Amino acid sequence: MMKYSKDREWYINLIICLFAFLSLEIFPFIISSTFRNIIKNASLLNIINGVFMITFLVFLYYKDLKKEFKTFKKSFKSSLKIGFKYYIMGIGAMILSSLFISNFTGGGTSANESNVRELLVSYPFLMLINISIIAPISEEIIFRKSIHTIIKNKWVRATISGLLFGGAHLLTGDAIRLVDLLYLLPYGSLGFVFSLMDTDTKSTMTSMSFHAIHNTATGVLLLLVYSLGVAI
Repeated sequence: MMKYSKDREWYINLIICLFAFLSLEIFPFIISSTFRNIIKNASLLNIINGVFMITFLVFLYYKDLKKEFKTFKKSFKSSLKIGFKYYIMGIGAMILSSLFISNFTGGGTSANESNVRELLVSYPFLMLINISIIAPISEEIIFRKSIHTIIKNKWVRATISGLLFGGAHLLTGDAIRLVDLLYLLPYGSLGFVFSLMDTDTKSTMTSMSFHAIHNTATGVLLLLVYSLGVAI
């Protein structure tokens, strides 16, 4: 495991990528089975799950991530500039696609988004840890880093990364509604630009940073709106 991904055989990178994706199912199952009778708070269980998952993912890609952290630190200003350019493009695509979706749904959000908002209001501190720290690190390693090791074409991997990222954000444990598939567009748009910014800056830390900023700003804004008595 402790090799750079470029020094591994392609099939080894593919196997490791599959393990990374399987962690999305394996760790929640293990943590839920182990702690559900002790810890009833879903947000706290998510944090515990996230810590174990991140530890596992960092183990899989330790050398790559260590090198990319140094790259990001060395080219901090230029990485932020490139990342910001792509982020603005992603936000623009999210807004346009959300307006498009509202014409079909009459407004509202995906089932997954509704669940997250309910938990955010109920457990704001724990949920901010989840969405601001746990999610950006784990999701960027899974949906960006692991895919970047097996798909060489910049645009193909950005497209696949975006679709998988978007699809994962539609899963709630219940059956996916047909209308929820429309939300692949806004979620997928952000995943697409996250992949591009990592490619151009040669560091997964770039998308982790912007993912964290995006989630934190969104979470805080939703809490502020809710505190004013506006339903979210």
